[in-house]
Amino acid sequence: MAELAALGVAASVLQVVDYGTRFLTTLYQVRQSKNDFLNNLQSLHSSSSNLRDAQHELRAISLHGTSTDVAISSLAKKSEAIAKEMLDSLKRIEENSHGRKRDAVMKTWLIILKEDKLKGLESRLTEVKADLTFYLSVNLRATARETLENQIQMLQEMRDM
Repeated sequence: MAELAALGVAASVLQVVDYGTRFLTTLYQVRQSKNDFLNNLQSLHSSSSNLRDAQHELRAISLHGTSTDVAISSLAKKSEAIAKEMLDSLKRIEENSHGRKRDAVMKTWLIILKEDKLKGLESRLTEVKADLTFYLSVNLRATARETLENQIQMLQEMRDM
């Protein structure tokens, strides 16, 4: 049963990584756009809403004290922190740009979300995804080995009867 709990947490981490990547892609598009700024901003709000939902789901899973091991819990906390950082950045932009014109919003945007910060967030998401893939492959291999050993033991017991 612990394997299923770990798989559930891993799926939530992967969902946060996926929505986070989409969020960053939309941020790049908004940052680069001149003419389609408002449409991209609307798309960003949609992406941030999905990311926020995934973050809350991940927090709920990790707070309920599922019987996952330290590695998957660490990945869950890492991805939640990255999601929080991205959403906080968007919140600061919205607070600073309330009632301003498009150019002022763009200037605020460029100050708060510099390209190196976006690339840093993207690399952190990629790192979490790589760690998650490694964890799942090791965990799957260990579970398969344990299952095989149990089957061999059961077969041996049946032969001994």
